Amino acid sequence: MPLSNAELETLFPGMIGCKLTHSINQAIGTSVDTPLTFDTELYDSGEMHSGTRPTRITFPITGLYVVVANCTWAATGGGNQRSLFIRHDGSKMLGNVKGPQTPGGLACSQCLTVIDRFEETHYVEMVVHQDGVPLNMLGQATVPYSPFFTAYLLVKG
Repeated sequence: MPLSNAELETLFPGMIGCKLTHSINQAIGTSVDTPLTFDTELYDSGEMHSGTRPTRITFPITGLYVVVANCTWAATGGGNQRSLFIRHDGSKMLGNVKGPQTPGGLACSQCLTVIDRFEETHYVEMVVHQDGVPLNMLGQATVPYSPFFTAYLLVKG
């Protein structure tokens, strides 16, 4: 069971971080970079996520952060090339994981971690891309903790 913001604050006073997920599958089109939306905050102790900008984690203070993106693609009979990346301020790619087609129609999971310095009010998005027939990014209803997108402040400044 995820900890509440109050429980996190008790265990880790002053911690700034969030962990987001999505409750249902998301359709991913063909050959287009698609920022995933997140409708569930498992916790958000730094007010880093907003329902008005559901694709973003926004940094409340300048510092060194760890950012983790994790997803599971639906199984497909075709040969899709699948990519996961973290995008900074809508344009700069910070990391990329590219997966080959999966044999036998198996689901594919990907995980990417970035440690970088971010300025206050800057943001990151979890973006996916695939080149085959449209398919789904599996959500909480299908695979626990997929997708999830999280960020934690490591060091201020």
